[in-house]
Amino acid sequence: MTVLLNRRWMLLALCLCLSGGADAQSAWPAKPIRLILSNSPGSAPDLVARVTTDQLGKALGQSWIVENRAGGEGVIGADAAAKSAPDGYTFYVASIVSVAIAPSLVKNIPYDSIRDFVPVAMIVDSGPSAIAVHPDLPAKTFPELIALAKTQPGKLSYSITVAFLNISQEWLNKLAGISMQQINYKDTSQAVQDALSGRVPVLVNSAGTALPHIRSGKLRFLAVTSLKRMPAFPDVPAVAEFYPGYESEGWLSLAAPAGTPADIVNRVNREMDRIVRDAQFSQAVQKFVWANNGGASTPQALAALYRTERDKWGKIIRELGIQPQ
Repeated sequence: MTVLLNRRWMLLALCLCLSGGADAQSAWPAKPIRLILSNSPGSAPDLVARVTTDQLGKALGQSWIVENRAGGEGVIGADAAAKSAPDGYTFYVASIVSVAIAPSLVKNIPYDSIRDFVPVAMIVDSGPSAIAVHPDLPAKTFPELIALAKTQPGKLSYSITVAFLNISQEWLNKLAGISMQQINYKDTSQAVQDALSGRVPVLVNSAGTALPHIRSGKLRFLAVTSLKRMPAFPDVPAVAEFYPGYESEGWLSLAAPAGTPADIVNRVNREMDRIVRDAQFSQAVQKFVWANNGGASTPQALAALYRTERDKWGKIIRELGIQPQ
């Protein structure tokens, strides 16, 4: 009888321990969650991140706090996220810039974009750029722009605001055998203004940035940098139609510091898949001519994307002879 009672007490204790462990796991999140973003307040990624965190907060029952850490081609924010505790209370908006571009552009980069993060979910998987020109430029089509650039080597200029766009355009220069010159701007509004005035005849920027001016007729939309044409602009060709293999499209994903518990990662992934398929989210990102066409994906698929994109852009940067700074 004593042995039987002892066994019953042991079983009861074991059940209590297991129950306690389950309660501890189900308690997450027990406090607000931080989302680090390598973009300034009011930017397109910032606005999309806030729509995302608002929905995640409702789904998980805890508020999400967006922490903007802009600068250094995304390195400042990425490094802060990589060095955060992997306890499920810090996430990061990992972009093509911080994952794939910065590792080959920034000398002595303080984080490893593959090793130091666990991918969680895709936020935006389609963020194309537009190649647009001032209406006075005698180029009404993309082939005409390339032909014009060939007749004026080193004289035709384009405005950009981030290194990713510069690399994309330098890649196009190489493929097309042209030498359009970059004019770098720290401020997007100034880059657009100089394109609108004709001071810099070609604008290479996000489609969302160029769209209002394209619709007003102040800029002429010649090509899109996504692999295929945009459904909203079926008459505008993709650069890849003329130069197969060319694709320059931004994306945003949710990541966490390496070591973040898998159950938390998987739970956030499930919630994100529901959020990005919701009409409210789609309407929010469409304002920037962005989209999520494939859902949240999976952490495993995103890990493969991180590696593929870093290898792709690293190779392009080396072939262009761009040295890390």
